[in-house]
Amino acid sequence: MKTPIKIMKREYRRVRHDVAITPTRTERQRTTEVIVKSWILESRKRRQADLIRLQNAMRSKEIEGITRG
Repeated sequence: MKTPIKIMKREYRRVRHDVAITPTRTERQRTTEVIVKSWILESRKRRQADLIRLQNAMRSKEIEGITRG
């Protein structure tokens, strides 16, 4: 949720933004968002590294097969 928290006072019946609550909530969301995005990036990097290792292993086996001929 990206909408700020609104507090309605009964005596005035007007809506105002609560400054003390809103920044804390958005900071927590940003922190969670940053953590999740970093996990996704790390996972992609690990998969990419695994793929490169696998490709290199396949190439080395192909080269061994050609040289043994």
